[in-house]
Amino acid sequence: MSQRFCAKLINIETGILPRVANFMIGPRLGFTFFRFQFSKALSTVTWALFMVFFTWKVIEVYHSVFLVGLIPTINLLVDVLASVPIGHLIDRKNNTTLNFTASILTAAGFSLFFFGFSVYVVYAVAAIAGFSTTLKADSFSAIIKKHVSEAGISKATSYQQGFTSVSTLIGFAVGGLSLVFISKYAPYLLVSITAVAVVLSFPGTEQPSIMPSAEKQGQVGYRDVFSFFRKLIGFLLLGLVLNGFIVTLDVYGSGLFNLYLHTGPLLYAVFVASLPAGMLIGSIGANRLMVKIERPRISAGLMLLYPPVLLILGLSGSAVLDIGAVLFLGLILPLINIPLVARLVKFTPKEIFGRVMAFLKVFLGSSTPVMAAFFSLVSVAFPPKMIFLVAGLILMPISIGSFRVISDYYSVTAPKSSNAT
Repeated sequence: MSQRFCAKLINIETGILPRVANFMIGPRLGFTFFRFQFSKALSTVTWALFMVFFTWKVIEVYHSVFLVGLIPTINLLVDVLASVPIGHLIDRKNNTTLNFTASILTAAGFSLFFFGFSVYVVYAVAAIAGFSTTLKADSFSAIIKKHVSEAGISKATSYQQGFTSVSTLIGFAVGGLSLVFISKYAPYLLVSITAVAVVLSFPGTEQPSIMPSAEKQGQVGYRDVFSFFRKLIGFLLLGLVLNGFIVTLDVYGSGLFNLYLHTGPLLYAVFVASLPAGMLIGSIGANRLMVKIERPRISAGLMLLYPPVLLILGLSGSAVLDIGAVLFLGLILPLINIPLVARLVKFTPKEIFGRVMAFLKVFLGSSTPVMAAFFSLVSVAFPPKMIFLVAGLILMPISIGSFRVISDYYSVTAPKSSNAT
């Protein structure tokens, strides 16, 4: 398919696909949003498929929770390290081109499996995926900021959360089925799906950001970013801790079901799919109840429900109960995240949006590779169930303290013309 044909097909003003999409979904969020949203969704499908398929393969071949734990560790470490340079690119380059580049990198990474399977190839792909998925997600957030009206940002954020949940769910399901039925052809499936994402993310025109002068950018732009974050230090620390502990699901999932509960890959796939399934339901609820749930007490109250999920995973000996607990966790996460993220997106200036999101991701995400490595090492001496139990007990007092932290966050991000809720 030639570039000229692709451009004609997706042209915003005269293309065939925009006309069909606008007829079907209406003009509220626009064709550009949905085109890149579907591309991102397919990329999420491949990431989820990769994680389910190859974490199970590694635990099946090497029988080591530690080796499995290194997969999310490497992926998350690259994610965090790449966030700042990617943020700079987003503030300066065409974000549709960056999004397209991310899909190309993803396809190249999955192509490595054509040369054979080993734990080292899995780690290499995890590293490439860590960079490309970060570039894909962050550039898409910037596309929302530039191509969606301010009135539609909350809706776009909710759609994004919903699409992520659905695509992750599909990826986990396909990954589990692939383990049983088409194990030899999983790499071809990964590359094929990514190829469609490449086509959907074909670059388009974009209004460039109005960048300040180099002197102003260094002295004022970053000063504003850090000044804003200083006001949110409590919220950032809370997110740092919660992100660090939720990675236990990635580190211990396959080992828990294979080595301790002695189930097959399909039940493990249901377990990992239960989180996005719950998030899908929660996203729908968050979209409809945004006005009611966008309150500090509601967000903090929902955080109190996080520790009991880890306690259940630590105490339960039932795969069904574990799946139900993670499903419930997925249900409450969007009810917490969507209002918080929407507020931040609304009140972040366009000129420094990429850097704000990059520093936010670095700070909030910095604990995940560290904790993933820590939990991988701890698994050598302690069983996953004991670790889940201790993690739940540690998070209990932290979640209680979230009431004050979330209240301060709502005050800082409130519009100047209105009072904090």
